[in-house]
Amino acid sequence: MKYILLAIALIILPLLESFYGATLWGLNFDSPLFMAKVGYWLFYVKYTSVLVGFFLVVFALTRFQQVIKPTWCATLVWFVSLLLAALQIIVMFFGLMINIDTANKLTYYHQQRAFEDSTIYVYTSDPGAMGRAYHYFYLLCEQPLNRYQLELIVKTPWLGRTFEFEVIDNQLQITSADNVSSTYPLPDNSVCY
Repeated sequence: MKYILLAIALIILPLLESFYGATLWGLNFDSPLFMAKVGYWLFYVKYTSVLVGFFLVVFALTRFQQVIKPTWCATLVWFVSLLLAALQIIVMFFGLMINIDTANKLTYYHQQRAFEDSTIYVYTSDPGAMGRAYHYFYLLCEQPLNRYQLELIVKTPWLGRTFEFEVIDNQLQITSADNVSSTYPLPDNSVCY
């Protein structure tokens, strides 16, 4: 019974974590860059977990049939587990190809700068030739237990690889690579609960 539960957990837990969207069910610990690094390495842990779960299930049909009665029900649970693992392995393989490229660009995708009264975090969404690139500027709110919360300030079209941003008089000033400046009001600090 423990063998079957382990095999199913190795397949289901990575699937549930992936469906949530945010790393580790939205833990938001330390900083967005730190969580991106955790997510990068967690991907390999999940992939290994699903592979191990897949091989445990492949060779466990008789164990499933011994524990789960009737036999057709055991075969159904075995087949669904096998199918879920196989689909995850295929999808995660393509994610693996993308993930390898992402590791070198984490500091490009995630920028953070502290100012007097606020910390600004910038996430760059750059799919390359697959779509348009955007920058998302957030107010980073510190939470108890070294956690954080993000409040969106503005979403801008791609500003170039090098751009500057600073906070002046409670206004976010963004200067693009072409020296075009834009100013946006910061949310009130009361949004950080």
